Amino acid sequence: MSQSDEILTGTIDDYLLSIADGIEKAQAVLSKVRVPGQPGTPPTTYIIPSLEFELRMHVELSAAPEPAMPALTRFGVGKAAAVSKIMRLAAPKAGSAGAAADKSIGEAISIIRGSFVAVPTNGGNPQPVVQTRIEKVSARVLRVVVNVRGGTGAPMAGVEVNFNLDREATAELNATTGVPQDGTDISNAVGTTDASGNAASELIIANQEARGVSLVVMVDVLGDTETLIYEVQ
Repeated sequence: MSQSDEILTGTIDDYLLSIADGIEKAQAVLSKVRVPGQPGTPPTTYIIPSLEFELRMHVELSAAPEPAMPALTRFGVGKAAAVSKIMRLAAPKAGSAGAAADKSIGEAISIIRGSFVAVPTNGGNPQPVVQTRIEKVSARVLRVVVNVRGGTGAPMAGVEVNFNLDREATAELNATTGVPQDGTDISNAVGTTDASGNAASELIIANQEARGVSLVVMVDVLGDTETLIYEVQ
């Protein structure tokens, strides 16, 4: 390989990931383009449906003939090995007079073709529907209930749901009160939907929590986050 040849130093994984990253950035720009339609019709948007790629690799292996070794009558075995190593390092480089004597011992050409294709998420099925509600158990205990159903309306069991009292957001929302109090918290941080598609956790409100305080509860399910705000009565 001559010094002007380009060497691919990355892996095939890096190559494919770089293409995918470029598609994502191009689609992000394209998604901002909206062509107004006729009155009463939504604007037209565009997506990249597919992208074909081809990667060609030419691999050639070559070896330079070893120079003749000097007489070894004056050297021991260890000296002979040292001389051999020195002579290898001193072999002519590409472009020198001795480079013409190089011999090729093998070469291969590999072509990788593929395509990135846009497909609907969730296998084309309708997205799950998530509903949340707050049920009052007592003056200081509330039940946060999450119901998850598939796009067809059937309940989804075994779905993990995360419940969290966002103390930072609550403190910002009630900047003058310095809440929430230490006794205010969520009973179970993680739940799983049952056969009816329901998962629940309780919001325990401390007795010293003042009325009018707004508590921010975050519910994470299926990669989405829903924010609930409850005002202490």
